[in-house]
Amino acid sequence: MSDGGGSAAPGGGERMPAATPEGASRASRASRADDPNERRRAVIATYAVSIAVQAVMVVIGLSFVVTDDTATSLAALVLWCGLGTVYAVTALIALGVVSRRKRAFTGRPSRLELSLLARVISFIGTFSASLVGLIAAFQLLTLRSDPDYGPLFAVVGVWAMLVSWGFLHWGFVQIYQQLYFVSEVPPLRFPSTPNPGVIEFVYFSYTLGTSFAASDIEVQSTRMRWRVVWHSVLSFFFNGLIVVFALNTILSFGGAGAH
Repeated sequence: MSDGGGSAAPGGGERMPAATPEGASRASRASRADDPNERRRAVIATYAVSIAVQAVMVVIGLSFVVTDDTATSLAALVLWCGLGTVYAVTALIALGVVSRRKRAFTGRPSRLELSLLARVISFIGTFSASLVGLIAAFQLLTLRSDPDYGPLFAVVGVWAMLVSWGFLHWGFVQIYQQLYFVSEVPPLRFPSTPNPGVIEFVYFSYTLGTSFAASDIEVQSTRMRWRVVWHSVLSFFFNGLIVVFALNTILSFGGAGAH
């Protein structure tokens, strides 16, 4: 007589565990996660959202650059920084999940990721982020003595430069990945990684942006070397600006507190 805990195995062996809806649901989710088509659709959807957010940030950044009114400019900068911070945190979480997967998605990106629209947005987004950071730094210098907006611009200006720094290198992640896959011969060689994924390009871009060196990755084409030169030069000046203005802000607050 069955006690509802499972079914007896043929020949009087151990009982087999009964199938449960929860177990079936987990198995179904695992099956979908291992399905290459399902993962491809998830990657495309995520990239489409990423492109949309970057396009919105370009528009907000341009409005900040062209606006003359100080209050409106500050509001646009805060909105840009807030959206950029949410995007960066989400990207970090997603990249952390991807890096721990045994079957992380690798291979050629989708047509959307390699499309002209994606490449244009990556290019504009990268340099608009740099421009926003530079304008914020300039306003930090000119408005830091303003009694109404000076202290706020000091904080938001440094915040904007940090977000700009992150987006500068994230933009080059996409530029390197797109150039890699549209080239007939791969212009980068990743050791022991014949099919690089996004983590490899993140590693290359941020290593280059912080140490000005390509680390263990070989750059094998003139066109890619030219991209690396631009990236290295921009990173050098941007890193210097962040250090200078961060210290300047700290010292200005310290001087104000002393008085």
